[in-house]
Parts: sequence; C-alpha cells; structure tokens
Amino acid sequence: FSVQTSGLAAQYGFHPGSVVNIVTRAGTNAFHGTAFDFLRNNSVNATNYFSTKDTLKRNQFGGVIGGPIVRNKLFFFGAYQGTIVHQQSISTTYIIPTQAILNGDWTAYETQGAGKTLKAPFSGNTINPALYNKSALQLVNQYLPLATSANGHYLYGPPNPNTENQVMGRVDWNKSEKQTLFVRYYITHYFQQGFFSNNLLNTTNPQLNDQEQSLTLGHTYSINSNLVNSFHLAGTRSFINRGQVSNLITPQTIGINVSIPVPNYIYMA
Repeated sequence: FSVQTSGLAAQYGFHPGSVVNIVTRAGTNAFHGTAFDFLRNNSVNATNYFSTKDTLKRNQFGGVIGGPIVRNKLFFFGAYQGTIVHQQSISTTYIIPTQAILNGDWTAYETQGAGKTLKAPFSGNTINPALYNKSALQLVNQYLPLATSANGHYLYGPPNPNTENQVMGRVDWNKSEKQTLFVRYYITHYFQQGFFSNNLLNTTNPQLNDQEQSLTLGHTYSINSNLVNSFHLAGTRSFINRGQVSNLITPQTIGINVSIPVPNYIYMA
C-alpha cells in the first residue's frame, strides 16, 4: 500500500486530503496461508504501583489463504480479521444529585464548591422537596445512582465493548497471455454494544452498527510491449445505524407528554 498526502497526480482528481492505494495479494499455483493472533489482557500486564489496573482486553486474530482453482488459469485468495475489545472507562466524572439534595438540603453541596448559594425565596440553602418536579424526581430515583460525595461528583466507568469483522475474497483469471481479470469483494462490520440496565450513565456510549462493502472488477490488457490498458470498476455500500438500545426509557416513561421524533431516545438539557 502507499499513502500520498500532497502533490497528487492528475489521475486522482481534486482531493483536499490524502490518497491511499492498496494492492491485494492473489492466489498462485501453490496453496499458501498465514494465521495470526494478537492479545492484550490486563492479566499479563504489569501495573504501576501508583496507577489503577488496565481494563483494556483486546484480541485481534485472523489469517489468509490462497491457491489455484485451475492451474495456471484461475486462482483464489481470501482473508479474515476479527477484533474483539472489552474496556471499561474508570475516569469519567458525573455530577448528579446526592441524598441530601433530594431531601432539600443543598448546604453541603454549596460548601464543597460545586454549586452556588440559593437565593430568595429560598433560605438556608434548603428547598422544600415538594417543589421538585415529579418527573425529574422519578428520573433521578429510578434511573440514576446517588452521588457518594457531598459535591455530587460520581466516578463511574460505562462499559464499552466492541467487535469488528473484516472479510476479503479475490478471484484472478489469466484469460490469455495478454489479458487478465480479477474480482474482489470486501466487507467490514463494526458493532459497539449499547447498554441501559436502568442506569442512564450507561447510555453515554450509544449502540453503533456500521457495515461497509466494496466490490471491484479489474481488467488488464497488454496491447504490446510498450502499451498496457488497465480498467477498474468499483462500488461501495455503507450501512450506519446509531442509536440506543430498544429498552431505553422515553419522556413518557416519567410522565412528560412530548412527541418523540426518534424512537428509544431521551434528550435532557
């Protein structure tokens, strides 16, 4: 493969960024293949005395194989790579209500420097809990954990697992001494699982389902020893689906009667 970031030739048209050219391998008259596996796991990683344990677990594996279908004429080549990642963030800080705030007492919250002194008509940094919005209380009581510190800071690591599978297949045909043809198909599928589990903090990592497909046809004709014609026809198809899990609550769940243009989606500002 080659990467060109500037000074592109006219054949690439006008591009403000870069161009990546990739030539895939082809089969031969002998069967050949390779396999690989890369593993990163905190079970075999050294941990610094002053740091927390690494939560990243990553496994990248796959292989390639190629060979003849018809000797000297028709060949195949295939490749696969899978990547499985399990990771949980441990450095995300959220600010959520404490039990004292739910009881109407904002004193400790203000003295910790996280908030401001309540003004009139409230006195003593307290609010009658009966004045709280019922939908907001239901949201906090049922779908958020309580902060463990007086300033409302809550340290939590939402799960963030993801998988990716890449498959490539290619067939080459030596039609004659002057003509060769090939067809190549490539597909990659990336999936990031979404979570809810009655905890809205888990929804900071939405569900993501991406799939890319590519099909390329190529024909090369050697007109003479000084002139070669190469023709490629390619097409791609993208499928991208982003959103939350199907059991996520909606505004109606907590008594807010508003329209929902996007299913399984709740927006709070």
